[in-house]
Amino acid sequence: MKALIFNLFIIITLCSCEPPADNRLTDNHFISNKTNKTIVYKLFVDDKEFIKEDSFTFVAKGLCDSLLMWKITCIKGNVSHRAVAINYKLSVIYDIEDTTSATCDIRTATSGSNRLFSKFFSDQVKYEFSNDINEKNMIVDFYLTINDSLLFLMKKDYSMLEEFKEYYKK
Repeated sequence: MKALIFNLFIIITLCSCEPPADNRLTDNHFISNKTNKTIVYKLFVDDKEFIKEDSFTFVAKGLCDSLLMWKITCIKGNVSHRAVAINYKLSVIYDIEDTTSATCDIRTATSGSNRLFSKFFSDQVKYEFSNDINEKNMIVDFYLTINDSLLFLMKKDYSMLEEFKEYYKK
């Protein structure tokens, strides 16, 4: 009898437990173009298991302030398995008008470990939890600011003539 009561207690306890919440990762990418230049920003993703696209491209024509380029979202595991960030390979910023570019790693730039680019990238992290769908969402807002100081760091890149040939045909 004690074994039956104990087994019923275990079954009721296990049935009343909710499964661990899913970890949703949402990265919002914003750009502020403080120049009058046409800027192409490419972000390369290294997370094929969770993100279908291997890169994202955005064109900022002239002045803009905190314009949303992309919202990238995926679910990686559950809360019992700590969420990790979406993996990015690198970022490339092109000044189409001057055929110059700069390449950096967005994660090292936002963490401050890449001093050369850290003043142009920033991020803000926040968390949301939804009981309705049993999901924890880590939201990271990435900000890229294009200004004259960043343009000064860019190097000549003639490969752009081939990559953006539609633009240069004009």
